[in-house]
Amino acid sequence: MHDVTMTQPVQATLNYMAPELSGNVNKVESAVDLFSAGMVLADLYKDLETPEAIRSLISSLQSSDPTQRPTALQAMRHEAFQVEPVKAASCAICLDIYPAEEGVSCADGHFTCKECLSMSVRAAAQAQSHVKVLRDGSMCCVAPDCDLVILGRSIAAAVP
Repeated sequence: MHDVTMTQPVQATLNYMAPELSGNVNKVESAVDLFSAGMVLADLYKDLETPEAIRSLISSLQSSDPTQRPTALQAMRHEAFQVEPVKAASCAICLDIYPAEEGVSCADGHFTCKECLSMSVRAAAQAQSHVKVLRDGSMCCVAPDCDLVILGRSIAAAVP
């Protein structure tokens, strides 16, 4: 963005240095930093099973043509950084917040975390338990004044 000229020789780690920096360099663009970022990402993901979106980002950052590299803003908006938000829920028993997949819910959405569900299942095995388990393995919702059930197969999947 600025018309800046180099006043000292280039100092860089060769493996991370953009190809355009070899030879006599008068002006350095931000694309050289993005090339280096691509090299760092490539090192981080080396020997790992890497999703296509990340491979695509690394490839674009490592382009030998600096005009073909994304800008920093374009790189940050790349699909590799797009993440689905994790749905969170508050446990009706302990009131802690958990990712929704770490527990079960009745049809009204009353959530019970795996730990509290496990304790409820153990409590249901006790005589005179306040926890109601039905014949098919379903359990009445733990939320007060809720008459809905949590299916037995959902409980079995959540609690070993």
